[in-house]
Amino acid sequence: MAQLSALLLVLQLQVALWILSSNVSGQDRLPNLQARFLQVKLQEFSTNALGVESMQQKFNQAVVRVTSSVDGSQAVQTLASVVSSRLQSRFRVARNLQTAARRAYEVGSTAQSEPLCCELRDSDVVFDSRFNTTVSPTRSCDRVSATASYPRPTVSVAVRNAAATNLAEVPEVKFQYYGSEQGYATIFPGFNTSDCSSYDPRYRPWYVAGAVPAAKDVLIVVDVSGSMVYAVAGTLRTRLGLAKEAILSIMSALSHNDRITVLPFSTHASLIAPSGSNMSCFNDALGQATPYNIRLLRYHVGRLQPDGFTYYSRAITRAYQILANTPARDGRDQVFLFLSDGAPTDQQSEILAAQEAGARRFGYRVIVLTYAMGTNVNAGEGVLMKMAQQAYPNKQPGLTAAAGEYRLISDFTNLRASLTRFYSFFASEDTSSATVYTKPYYDAFGLGVILTVAAPVYTSSGASQLLRGVVGVDITVTDLFGDVSYFSDDEHQYAFMINTRGQAILHPLLNQPVDISTDPLFQDITLLETNEEFRTLVYSSMRNGMEGSAVFNATRFLVVGESQYEGTRRTTVLSSYHWKPVPGTSFVVCVVLNLDSALAVSRITPRPRPAANSTYACCLLW
Repeated sequence: MAQLSALLLVLQLQVALWILSSNVSGQDRLPNLQARFLQVKLQEFSTNALGVESMQQKFNQAVVRVTSSVDGSQAVQTLASVVSSRLQSRFRVARNLQTAARRAYEVGSTAQSEPLCCELRDSDVVFDSRFNTTVSPTRSCDRVSATASYPRPTVSVAVRNAAATNLAEVPEVKFQYYGSEQGYATIFPGFNTSDCSSYDPRYRPWYVAGAVPAAKDVLIVVDVSGSMVYAVAGTLRTRLGLAKEAILSIMSALSHNDRITVLPFSTHASLIAPSGSNMSCFNDALGQATPYNIRLLRYHVGRLQPDGFTYYSRAITRAYQILANTPARDGRDQVFLFLSDGAPTDQQSEILAAQEAGARRFGYRVIVLTYAMGTNVNAGEGVLMKMAQQAYPNKQPGLTAAAGEYRLISDFTNLRASLTRFYSFFASEDTSSATVYTKPYYDAFGLGVILTVAAPVYTSSGASQLLRGVVGVDITVTDLFGDVSYFSDDEHQYAFMINTRGQAILHPLLNQPVDISTDPLFQDITLLETNEEFRTLVYSSMRNGMEGSAVFNATRFLVVGESQYEGTRRTTVLSSYHWKPVPGTSFVVCVVLNLDSALAVSRITPRPRPAANSTYACCLLW
C-alpha cells in the first residue's frame, strides 16, 4: 500500500512539473495551481514516501542535547596541555631517530640497505588504519631520487630499528623517516609504491625545515655580465646557466623562517624584479622565504640574461646596503653568496675596499661565501678567495671577521653536494641537535594534512659539522588538535593556534593544502581575525608568548549557501578570547567563546542503546 501511495505521489509530481513547463500561460488553465500544488505534493512526498518526519522522530529519541557552559580559562589550559603533550612525544621520537642515524654514521655502519619501496610485494603489506594504507608491520623501505648521488647510505637499518621501537612505545605515531643529503629516504613502516625515483626528500617541507633549523638572512649576488654567456668546459651549458641552477638549489634549502633576495650585477647592480611589480620590494631588502615568494624569485632568476661588464665593487656596496635596509631580527646569521666566473673589471684593491667598508657596518659578522662558475676562472680566483676570507688589513682592532669559504663549481650533475658547505656555516651544537616542526602541508604518503617534527643529522667533519640528512615523524592535524576543538552549532565558537611570529597554524578559516603540490600557507592571524580589538588586546600578547583573556564584539563572516559565489553574511558576536602558550613550543593556542548565546555549547551525546534494538545515533565532539 505504501509503495502504491508513493507511486501516485510521483505521478502527481510529474503532472505538476508538466504544467509548469508546458507554457508560460499555464496559470490561465489552472489558476494559482502550480506553486501551491507543487509545494503540497513535495511535502507529502517527503513525509509519506521518504519518512523524513519519522526519521527525525527516531533521531530525537536516540540523542539528547546537553547544554553546558564552558570555562574559557580552563578550556585553554586543557588545550595547551594536550597539544604540548602530543608534540613533546613526537619530539622524543624524532630525537631517537636522530641519535640512531648519527651513531650509524659515526661507527661506519656496513649494514645492508632496506629494500626499495617499489620492490615490496602486495604479500609483504597489510592494511593499518593508523597509516590509512597497507604497510609492512616490521620492515622499512627506501625511496631514491632520480638525481640521487652515490654511495647509498647504510643507516636505513639503524633508522628502522629505532622507528620500530618508537612505534611500540607510542602506538599512535604515524610515519617515521630519514632523508639523506644524497637524495635517499628510509620510511617506516614500509609500503609499496609503483615508482622508484619520483620522490626526493630534500625538497619536501620537513627536510627544508629540519636541515638548518636556525633562521637566517641570505643575499645571493649573481654575476650576469657578458662573460657569463660562455659555456662551461666539457658541456653545452653556460656559466650563467650553472649559476642559475646553483641559486635554485640554494633556494630549495631555505625554510619559511629565512629571508632572502637575489642581486644581479654586471656594469651596475641590477634589479631582480621590475619596478612597481608585486616583487619590487625584493629589490631593496630581504623578504620572507615563503613558498610563494620563492616561486616568484625562481621565475625572475630564470629570466636573467648576460650583458655588460663585471664590477664587483658596485655589487658589493649595493649588497651591504640591502642588508642594512632589512630590519634586524632575533640575532640571526647573515650571509651573502657571491656567484661569478671570476673575471672582474675593477681592481682587486677597489673590490676589497668596498667589501671592508660594508663589513665594518655589521661588525664583520656577515658571512661571505664565494663561488666561481666554470673552469677557466684563474684570473679572478684570488679575489674571490680573499673576499671569503675577509682578511682586511685595516680591520678595526678587537673584532674577528666571520670566516667564509671559496669554492669552484664546474659540475652540473651534483650541484647540491658542491653547495653543501652552505649548511655547515649555520650548524652548531644547538642547531645540530634541535627539533623543529613544519607548517601544515599535504602528506606525500597519504595521511592528508599533517605537521612534521623534524631534526637534522650532523656529524663532525674536522672543526665543523657536516649535514648528513634529516629525520622526521608525522602528526596529523586531527591527532594534534581534533578532539579539543570548541565549535558550536552556529560557528561562533572555535579554537585556533598560531606561532610567536603571528602566523596561523590552525584556524577554521585557514585554507589547508589539498594535495602534495599545494604549498603550505603562511598567513598572519590578523588576516583571519580582523577586528582592531583583536590586534590591540590579543595579538601582541600572543606573539610575545603570554597568557591572557579579553572580551569584545567580534565580527564573524559566515558563508551563505553552498557555493563560494553566493557570498558571506556578516554578524557581530560578543566573544571572549582565552589564550595560552603551548609549553615547550613556540605555539600559542586560543579558545573563542560566544557570550551572546544562552546556550554556550551544545554537545550531542547518544542515549544508551536498548538491547537488540537499532536506533539512529549521532556522537559529535565539542
